[in-house]
Amino acid sequence: MKKLRSRLPLIIVAWIIIFHTTGIKPVVYGEFGPSLWEYEQYEDYTSESFEAALASSENVVVYVWANRCPTCTRFEESLLSTIDQIPDDLTILAADIDRDTHLLASYGVRSQSTTLYFDKQGSLLKKQVARDHNLNNILQTLTTIK
Repeated sequence: MKKLRSRLPLIIVAWIIIFHTTGIKPVVYGEFGPSLWEYEQYEDYTSESFEAALASSENVVVYVWANRCPTCTRFEESLLSTIDQIPDDLTILAADIDRDTHLLASYGVRSQSTTLYFDKQGSLLKKQVARDHNLNNILQTLTTIK
């Protein structure tokens, strides 16, 4: 216990340096992109939103994110900057790796930054882990798996 107390200032300084230099924002659970849920074609994953997306879209993509993930933050920023370019037949759902564990276990997802591609019947077409990707990467993947 004494070692922990003596190292606590060092731990705090290291934490500040890591978050300051990497651009990772320490956010409260559930605060990732609160404004993005106002878009029809990019919304929070729920079983209801997944079923609605399957009923209304030709292509459904589930992006698995974590609010501690810089890759996920870059993807969200990129997607929001091109939100008006999402085709009408595509819905992208954002699944939280810490919250949506049933979905992730069903498809063997083990890390954030995983993209799941589904057809209209809800069958998984492809699972992809990407360091960095954007809407163009998603659209290119959709053309190659169809």
